[in-house]
Amino acid sequence: MAQHNAYVALGSNLNDPLNNLLSALSRLNRSNSWRLVSYSSLYGSKPMGPQDQPDYVNAVCQLSTNLPAYDLLRSLHAIEDEFGRKRVRHWGEHRRLSFFFNIIWQGVFLKR
Repeated sequence: MAQHNAYVALGSNLNDPLNNLLSALSRLNRSNSWRLVSYSSLYGSKPMGPQDQPDYVNAVCQLSTNLPAYDLLRSLHAIEDEFGRKRVRHWGEHRRLSFFFNIIWQGVFLKR
């Protein structure tokens, strides 16, 4: 089966965002379904959308996997759920958010 590179954006803005991202990267590094190839420095950003929420801590990582794109997306969403993500509003904080994932797969932005 062919290996694919996926570029995954991570972000957290509640509780302890720095520790949330470090925990997320550690969790990504323990999967048998992909290999964590590399990751960026952590950086801060203002929220997109409503500004009545805390600033974000962000990172991007590269995964190598033989999973089909949407299977990878489902697996990453399951990890979000493990960390307690509750989707409350679009472009807003997510109650008990640990981190979120967005994926670029072969140049295409994937979303659920």
